Amino acid sequence: MLIGQSVYISASSSAYSGPWMPRQGDSGTAVIEVLKESSSGWTVNCKVYTKNAEEPDSAAVQIGGGGVTSTGTHLWPFDSCKELVRVQYSCLGEGTARWLHLRSNPIQWQPN
Repeated sequence: MLIGQSVYISASSSAYSGPWMPRQGDSGTAVIEVLKESSSGWTVNCKVYTKNAEEPDSAAVQIGGGGVTSTGTHLWPFDSCKELVRVQYSCLGEGTARWLHLRSNPIQWQPN
């Protein structure tokens, strides 16, 4: 069984957005594991967004995130959540097509 997902990164970039989900606390930590790479020279940016249910997606506010360039487990804490939360990943190949195998773990919520 292959756990996670393999992502093809074109020479420019690729973006992946998770679904909007109800918050389960005021703060939490987004977790991503980059398990394997075809070659070095890539970047994965993680952004955590929040909004209220009646707001359009364009009104979402970034409340956390960062970038990684190495395999391993990476954490991004965030706070000030509204009603809904979403995680978005952008993968940059920096001029060369590459692939990554990664796993986006569920958000770890901090109890109120």
